[in-house]
Amino acid sequence: MPQKHIKIIIRADGACSVDAVNFTDATCQQATDQIMRALAGQVTADRLKLEAQRLPPQANNRREAAR
Repeated sequence: MPQKHIKIIIRADGACSVDAVNFTDATCQQATDQIMRALAGQVTADRLKLEAQRLPPQANNRREAAR
């Protein structure tokens, strides 16, 4: 399986793009949020991939409380 990573492209005019690569669930947003805050610029566009709509595996588990 390919390794998860974040691709950041900074253009000559200072505009940046951040892309989560090989993530299979919504953990991609956690990974990119910190980078976006560190860049401290204005977000002009935000596109979520289909993978970003999937909950992480542990969040899909249903738990019942003991009575």
